[in-house]
Amino acid sequence: MILVSLEIMLALWFCILLLLVAFFIQLGEGGEAQNPCERVERCGYQDIKFPFRLKGRHPDHCGYPGFELSCTEKRQTVLELPNIPTKFYVDWIDYENQELEFYDPENCTLTNIHLPVSPFYFNETNIIFFLLNCSTLERKKHSDKYFGMITCLSGPTYQIYVVDSAGYFLDELPIVQCSVVDKKTLYFPSSLIWFEPNCTLCERNKKSCRLKSNGTGTETECFLPVIQGKNESRKFVASGELFSWNFQVSISLMSRKFGSLLSFGSR
Repeated sequence: MILVSLEIMLALWFCILLLLVAFFIQLGEGGEAQNPCERVERCGYQDIKFPFRLKGRHPDHCGYPGFELSCTEKRQTVLELPNIPTKFYVDWIDYENQELEFYDPENCTLTNIHLPVSPFYFNETNIIFFLLNCSTLERKKHSDKYFGMITCLSGPTYQIYVVDSAGYFLDELPIVQCSVVDKKTLYFPSSLIWFEPNCTLCERNKKSCRLKSNGTGTETECFLPVIQGKNESRKFVASGELFSWNFQVSISLMSRKFGSLLSFGSR
């Protein structure tokens, strides 16, 4: 009789433990799920978030139209605009001021300074440039802040260089056998800016930004993002500690009950 009662009690305690395990697993999974479009991705050192989307990381429907970025094998962030053959390599994105600083390794942006229909506008700098035609006797693909070769304008027997007149005197250039093709003021684009969608206020208040679900196409709203891993880890730590405490209490109670039954049966 005592053994039967003991078996029933052990089975009951086992069922209670199973229920506790199921409860705490559900508690750990019960956190707010993050919308994949609101997830912050990373390419190199650059954070990618709304209004941009990162190809291959964010779903196709995420981001704002025209704000599509890709990440190269070298972890470089690239922006490609419609009807422009030049790839803009992203140097930095200022989400608060809504400005994207870029660089063009081929220096071909000078030949494509007019944007087609696009959400972006060039933030142009007024600089006087020399365009030089140099022979290939000393073929160096030299490039720095004030001097660089324009590969898309160069040919097999000559090279075209662009030189910032403020950075070099012509006799100081690290090239030979060059002639000045032209000297003119160029509006050299160094960054892109956008006005819509407007997320400046959200960024200023340290919040995330997204399109309003029931608003017009460009209306945005601010929200507090779900921090991946942080809330979930807290829940699992708390539930794990609580489960451990319940398990220890259950074992203690079972040991006491089992001991009392044994002592009662030995009488």
